[in-house]
Amino acid sequence: MLPFLLLALRGQAAEPVRITLAEAIRLALLHNHNLLATRTTIEQSQAQEITAGLRPNPVLSGAWQPPPLFKPQEGSTQVGLGLSYTFELGKRGRRIEAARDATQVTRSQVGDSERSLALQVATQFHQRPAGGVDARALAPEPQVLPGCGGDFRNAVRARWHQRK
Repeated sequence: MLPFLLLALRGQAAEPVRITLAEAIRLALLHNHNLLATRTTIEQSQAQEITAGLRPNPVLSGAWQPPPLFKPQEGSTQVGLGLSYTFELGKRGRRIEAARDATQVTRSQVGDSERSLALQVATQFHQRPAGGVDARALAPEPQVLPGCGGDFRNAVRARWHQRK
C-alpha cells in the first residue's frame, strides 16, 4: 500500500518527496478503498436503526367476485374488505436496542480497521530499505516522543528494554 502512496505523492517532481509518518498515515486513512468501504457500514447500520424503529403498516385487503360471465342473472356479486394491523407488545424497543448495539459494534470494527491500517503503514514506514527509491521518497524527520530525547526507534527500544 505504501508504494502506491509514494507513486501518488511523487507526481512530476524531480526532487525527492519528503513525507512524515503522520502524513503517510493520514493519506492512507483518507485514500484506502477498503477502509472507505468499511466506513459505509456505519451508515448502513444507522439506517437499520431507523428501520428497526418503524411501526408495521396496516393492511387493507379487498376481494370481489363478479357474477358468472354467461349467466349473470343466476349469480350474485360478492365483495369483501378486510383491515388488519399487527400490534407489537415490547418487540419494538428490543429491536431498536439491538440495532443501536449493532451500530456500536460496527463503529468499533471501523475504528479497529483504522488502527490496523495505521499500524501497517507505520510498520512499512519504519521497515523501508535504507537505499533505493522508497527510501529517497520517504525521508522522514525524526519523531521525538515526550521525555525520550531521541527518535522514534530509539524510544521504542528504550521502552522495550525497560519492560524486560
